[in-house]
Amino acid sequence: MYPHLRFFQGLEVYNVAMTGPIETAAEGAAGVTIEVTARGRSHARLAAKGAQKISVVVPTYNRASYLRRTLDSFFEQECLTGVDHELLVVDNNSSEETSQVLRSFDGNETLRCVVEPQQGLCHARNRGVKESRGSVVAFLDDDVIVDGQWLRHLDDCFRDTGADVVGGRSYLIYEDELPRWFGPAFRKALSEVNLGTRRRTLKDGDNLFGLNIAFRKSKLVESGGFDGKLDRKGKMLLGGGETELLRRMAASGATIVYEPRAVVGHIIGPERLRWDYFERRAAGSGSTLAILDSPAGIAVRLARSLRTSAALGVAATRVATNSPFGPYPRKLATYRFLAAKAHCLGRWQRLGPQESLVNLGSRLHTRVVGTANRPEHEAGRVSGTVRATGSLRVLIGTLYSGENEFDRCIASVRAQTYDKYEHLIIEHLPEHEAHQKLYGEFMRQQDRFDLFLKLDADMVLVDQEKLGAVVDLFQHDRTLDHAVFRVTDWMSQSDIIGIHAFSNRAQWHIHSDVLFPDLPPRVPGRRGYYLSRPPSPLAMHSPDPSQLQAFHFGFHRAMKAYQVGQEVRLPHAIGQWRQLKRLWKHFEATRERRLALALIAVEHVLTEGAAASDAHYTNPRFGEMFAQDASLSSQEIYERLAPKWNSAIQREYRWARTLLPGLLRSIRP
Repeated sequence: MYPHLRFFQGLEVYNVAMTGPIETAAEGAAGVTIEVTARGRSHARLAAKGAQKISVVVPTYNRASYLRRTLDSFFEQECLTGVDHELLVVDNNSSEETSQVLRSFDGNETLRCVVEPQQGLCHARNRGVKESRGSVVAFLDDDVIVDGQWLRHLDDCFRDTGADVVGGRSYLIYEDELPRWFGPAFRKALSEVNLGTRRRTLKDGDNLFGLNIAFRKSKLVESGGFDGKLDRKGKMLLGGGETELLRRMAASGATIVYEPRAVVGHIIGPERLRWDYFERRAAGSGSTLAILDSPAGIAVRLARSLRTSAALGVAATRVATNSPFGPYPRKLATYRFLAAKAHCLGRWQRLGPQESLVNLGSRLHTRVVGTANRPEHEAGRVSGTVRATGSLRVLIGTLYSGENEFDRCIASVRAQTYDKYEHLIIEHLPEHEAHQKLYGEFMRQQDRFDLFLKLDADMVLVDQEKLGAVVDLFQHDRTLDHAVFRVTDWMSQSDIIGIHAFSNRAQWHIHSDVLFPDLPPRVPGRRGYYLSRPPSPLAMHSPDPSQLQAFHFGFHRAMKAYQVGQEVRLPHAIGQWRQLKRLWKHFEATRERRLALALIAVEHVLTEGAAASDAHYTNPRFGEMFAQDASLSSQEIYERLAPKWNSAIQREYRWARTLLPGLLRSIRP
């Protein structure tokens, strides 16, 4: 699934789709990168382990675009030939567009599609069980991204443990910027599952979700399947079909195991990052809990006391008698009312990001119902919210596109005295796609690492203590979540912002800004700027660029300085423009050819209407622009540029004139 990603740790080479070392490099092969997969060993593995077929069921209803991504990721798994399986898509009365997506996968022999006319997720899941041919039935939602070894780890867990139920880990993939009020407790409402990094047996399945869960078919059928009365209907976000089933199975003695290596990503669209969604979600959760509770009725008294802070006081008593209208209607009304009160509390008291509607609703539910059962991972205690107390584990991420300093970059990392790190390389991808993969991988690895450091391939750490110094900052300040450091840039002969470090509480979102792909994440704590104090400067930037790399430097900086054809990010434009002026001064003093090529690239941006996508090394247009001027001497380039750059007034006027249209667009109401 991630063919461009590799891990380095000493001589061990990691494939990101796996969780541990899969091959060991030969003696003396440090620095050599090797990519190994399990594909070549899959058939032998299948024969050796004996028959166990897994039927993977994906219920779907009118989510064609998400379904395509789910199926793509499933068939991209590296382990498919090593696990006997089938993929069964249950179409729950979807539109024609869904059937078109399914027809595009006709060539996959393991794929089957059936239609379930009775509306509802539980009905679709039960139909999948009925149609399945395997001894294990696994369920995926139609909006997940499957990890490259998901099926293999699921298969191994059933074989190793003899479990009746296996639940996997899930992380969230945000398709929009997180709102300011979004706290960690909201993640569980979006089906994030993270119960640690070790496989373990659970006493119940209350912390598992149906987007990534599997059952031994015989046990599932014996338990009666999913209860259709818990299906979502209309706008009511009822749910909990798998929770109710798991409670029944646990009560009958079923073994439930958590397998952290069976991982999926859950795609979260913009509509599920709205306050009204979580309000409906809380009401639905209350309704679900009402149905799941025992039939004994609950009479609830809610008293509201308004003080100057506009706070609400909520009190409740539990009685043993049923309500006049039967047990469920009163409970349903109670939980819907609690959801409304939680909404009011959140709006009136302006609760901080750590307090959320879902978390508050959970606490109110506990007070009313009087349950003593608390989930092993409470709302708010999720992946990455607790920092390790010992040595912090660091994941260093590097984007590589042929930079001349790459070997020196790797060597400077290996020379660090602090050794609790792994190094992730993403290579030869367009810049925007590379950043999205990097930050997605950072979030996917939040349970394994405490810190993330982004180190570009053209950066060389200046001494062997720098990584340890960064770790010390986070170790001694537990509120620090994002640290910014300066680096010394050879091209402009100046110190610039260049390296960012993040705690594992940082959350990135998917965005489409190609020019600025590394927008800062949302963090619950503070950001620290270490620009004029140690440990800055952390590294040297582009100390020995190639000619093509220098041309790219000028092109990329010019795109950000002039921001032609788009709304202007003015602080970025000013900072990049200062770098270009320093680049000119450096060129004037040295007439160095690489500096000349960087400056001629600036002219291409101004005269040819270049786009941000043109800046990648693999783009043919970028190569063509470089080839136009590759034969020019430094003196020829100087004579061409001097009339435009020597005059400070003309230089500033030209920059402002180019920037103005985009600036006006950005401030227009």
